[in-house]
Amino acid sequence: MENLGQENNPRSTPSFPGDPPGETSAPKLPPGLTQEPDPDPFLDIVIDALHNLDPSVQGTFLQKFLASFINTTLSENESITHWQAILHRRNDLARQVGRPVSFRTAAVDYFDQSPLLRNHILVEYGELKRLRHTATTDPLTGLYNRRFFQECLVRELNRSTRYASHLALLMLDLRSLKTVNDTYGHPTGDEVLRRVGRACVETVRGSDIPCRIGGDEFAILLPETERRSAEGLAERIVAKFEEDAKPLVPKVGLGLDYGVASCPIDGEDEGRLFEAVDRSLYANKNLAYGQKEARAAAGPTRPEVRPAHLERPPTPTNLTLPPETAAAHPEGVLPPARAREPLQMAGAAGQHRRPARSSERIPFQKTQGLALLHLGCSNKLARVLDLSLGGVGLLVDEGADFPGTFNARLRVPFLPRAEFTLHRVYSLAAAGDKRRIGCSFTPVVKPASAATEAA
Repeated sequence: MENLGQENNPRSTPSFPGDPPGETSAPKLPPGLTQEPDPDPFLDIVIDALHNLDPSVQGTFLQKFLASFINTTLSENESITHWQAILHRRNDLARQVGRPVSFRTAAVDYFDQSPLLRNHILVEYGELKRLRHTATTDPLTGLYNRRFFQECLVRELNRSTRYASHLALLMLDLRSLKTVNDTYGHPTGDEVLRRVGRACVETVRGSDIPCRIGGDEFAILLPETERRSAEGLAERIVAKFEEDAKPLVPKVGLGLDYGVASCPIDGEDEGRLFEAVDRSLYANKNLAYGQKEARAAAGPTRPEVRPAHLERPPTPTNLTLPPETAAAHPEGVLPPARAREPLQMAGAAGQHRRPARSSERIPFQKTQGLALLHLGCSNKLARVLDLSLGGVGLLVDEGADFPGTFNARLRVPFLPRAEFTLHRVYSLAAAGDKRRIGCSFTPVVKPASAATEAA
């Protein structure tokens, strides 16, 4: 199919199997006659459209294009065969009359001699563009369809490898679509899907490729984009969608889960990239599910946070205290934060003391906070025990290896979704083969170039 629209100067002269080597099927004019420009650019328009399509889509395009002539449906292979035959007929007619023949004339003459012609219609250029749009677009959301996504993924992976550039794959999964259909009906479910498409289109850049690849699954190809910028884009899409769609279905816990993979960090081929994006997607799904379960267990009431001058929040009681601290406080209750002895921490330059706490600690007893920890190539879930201004207490499995500094995404009721850099300050044994990790945190600051790129 590579030769469907092949041209040689000065006019489009496609070559076909059976032509002598080095020659094309261009019309041979009688002596004394010169080749005049074809006043009908219709063939050029069609060939330009074919050139802009991937070979695997050309058959689909020709199938729809020729159906507009003969008002019947052909297979893709039949459409390619008729297309080539029309071009042969055009060249034959040009030789016979001694002048160029338009594509319309050749097509009408060809189909007029076949039983396929029914109410022949000449297609305008606008209709031609519409046919191309239909072959590559999802009709409900207006995003690109799965076939176009597969073609672009292969092309962008090759380009990323060839030019050593970044490519991010963002997957979005719509949560509770079946519940929306069952509760509000399928027309409302369709409107929810359209609003996902709107959120994507209004957020991505012109070079990004947003696609709907399944019933409730969406994918966006982000050329020249690193992982962190892709995650920022995903958060903006999620926020825009939830703001737009949740009022439409207030009885359903609607949401978007996302996963991100980056080429070449997570893989340079399609298979590895999909494995990485699936891992990221399911980690975020588990995080959202844990937060939902915590809200359900907490009930309709929000946890009460008292002002610092009225009452100090209680310290979690499930910690195993160091021997020297337990001997000083046999009742098992630690003194207030400002009066507590700072813990001794071993560092590269010797012993360092953790400074006394300068703000109150908010415990999470009636509602559960969760944290997704980014530890190198893996992610781990941890429970947030309490939170203070610039500090957080995490409950993790005993024996887990944590670096001194790592990134994490915190999900607690009163904090916006954001990523933080955590600095491990102390570690205490806790009950049930668990360990409390105390960290200070600062928001992750994106480089100016990455922020500009994501915008």
